[in-house]
Amino acid sequence: MENAHEIQVLYYLYFLKKRGLKAKAVLGYPVIRERKFLELTKEAEEEIEQALAKIEGINSQTLPPLPERKKYCPKCSYYELRGGGINKIINIRIIIIILF
Repeated sequence: MENAHEIQVLYYLYFLKKRGLKAKAVLGYPVIRERKFLELTKEAEEEIEQALAKIEGINSQTLPPLPERKKYCPKCSYYELRGGGINKIINIRIIIIILF
């Protein structure tokens, strides 16, 4: 769950690749003044495809799975939607560079 920001950005890169665009991304954390440069590697692409297959499996069920409480639940951006408390906002900037 720690790398959720990265996986989301890698999905954007995966989506662009499927549409014929090669891109790289910069994940910026302004508060801590850090940047992380991301590219879609073969391993990352396989991880995205596995996640998409898992999502398709959940979507094909007639009823959604019961929620599981994890120790990181109060920090999750969906916590409020699942009956939790107020979320903490994380300041993140995403820059995607499309290569021609």
